[in-house]
Amino acid sequence: TIKEMAKTTVTITPEDISLTGAPNWIQFSVTEYGSDAYIEIDVQDSEGNHLATLQKSCSNGPIWFNLNSVFNSYNSYNVPPVSPGWFDTGTGHSYRIVAKLVEDDNTTIVYESPALYVLQGYALPSESLDMSRYQYSANGFTLLTDRPTTYYVPGQKEFLSFAVGVPYITVSPVSLLLPASGGSQSVTINSNTSWLVGEAVRAKSGPVPINLKVLYKALTTSGIVLGTIEAQTKTELNTMSVSTCLLDIDSVLTKYPKTGIVRVSVIDGTKMISNELEYRIHPASLHQLRPVYFINKFGGWDTFNFDAPIKEDISNEMDTYNRSLTPSYSKGEGLKMVARTSLNNTYTIEGAPVSDDVARWLKELALSRVVLDGEGNYIIIEEFKLTIDPENRDMQIPTIKYRLSESYVNG
Repeated sequence: TIKEMAKTTVTITPEDISLTGAPNWIQFSVTEYGSDAYIEIDVQDSEGNHLATLQKSCSNGPIWFNLNSVFNSYNSYNVPPVSPGWFDTGTGHSYRIVAKLVEDDNTTIVYESPALYVLQGYALPSESLDMSRYQYSANGFTLLTDRPTTYYVPGQKEFLSFAVGVPYITVSPVSLLLPASGGSQSVTINSNTSWLVGEAVRAKSGPVPINLKVLYKALTTSGIVLGTIEAQTKTELNTMSVSTCLLDIDSVLTKYPKTGIVRVSVIDGTKMISNELEYRIHPASLHQLRPVYFINKFGGWDTFNFDAPIKEDISNEMDTYNRSLTPSYSKGEGLKMVARTSLNNTYTIEGAPVSDDVARWLKELALSRVVLDGEGNYIIIEEFKLTIDPENRDMQIPTIKYRLSESYVNG
């Protein structure tokens, strides 16, 4: 049997967002239950569809569940569009937790969470992250990247991303009593988890009207402002999403040919509401366009241009089988035949020198689970080399060896 408790008031904090790789857990304190009692966690998506079930026996002490085992199994993303404009990166997901106490033949729903918002990212287990500043707010927010100033070669794709939660709705650490067969019990969400938790009511998760634009500021290499461009208007925010803009820096260079620096931010009317991203312009005649695009630690798209030639290694593999010799055999038929052959392409790029700050940021490329080459192919980085040597200050050389996720196969 299933018995549902009376609804319990829960306080929710809208600024909190979590990363799938950060510590995400829910903890129960349960005492004085029988040895056969257990807590069952039903993990659902935002529409109430079942994703996973976790169970643990009750004991005289805390019972906790690591939810990352569920969160990390859903690694979805959206490929960037061809033309500049807004799109959803697809790395933000909302979940719900329904907790049940099972004892003897009785099942009691003891906790139903609001929507828990998590981004596909990572952090050190000991790292205490304040993700609230990365969520959209009319009062200001931080873009979903830690990238320092980088160089830009015309034709390069660059991105701007921020997280969108549920406006006006709010979850915070929760404490409530469980129905007791003996003693009192409580359930809490770890306050260090920093979940953006939105309300589970689906009607609240629709688009929200807005009027945002991307502001491009063109400057000379010495910092003199040449002019600005406002573009890529965004008229609504889709809740529980990672809102991303494929930028149009080339249009700035066309309008202001003497541009040496471009700074990009989000504005609401005339008010700048995000931090700025800075790009130093490299002329296409002197530099190479060899970019990779990757999902960074916060679940947003980022770009790095290696600005160097690419070396391609080609090798093949084959499976063979033996044919029986027959009286009709003639030259050219073959006694050992090829059953299947495949071609393997491996690419190596030894990049142009980068600053120490860029070198440290490139650790996110090495750790990314989603990396695309300049042609939009999914690639697998087999080797990443980068030594940050104080003797080579701001002249560090990144090197990657990678292969495409698909290959030619015949047979």
